[in-house]
Amino acid sequence: ASTDGRNSSVSADVIVRIGHGLYADKPTLRTKGVTWSTEEYSHAGFQRMYLRMKSIQRFTEIWALLERSASIGVFDEIFERGTGTVR
Repeated sequence: ASTDGRNSSVSADVIVRIGHGLYADKPTLRTKGVTWSTEEYSHAGFQRMYLRMKSIQRFTEIWALLERSASIGVFDEIFERGTGTVR
């Protein structure tokens, strides 16, 4: 059975576990010097893990950026106008 994450004969649990392993182990990093190969990126289990982890990371990065921006007055004009839009 294929384990690429597209074959319905493989259980979802197996696909998720393989994806988790690809995300954690980064096998291509050791052999080719890139974090993940195109094939690894296309694995459904990997995509699930990647989106789960990166969405948390990106959210926290954006939140911190917005806090820093607000602390130096980037949004003051928007709040003063009361329009809630940036132009």
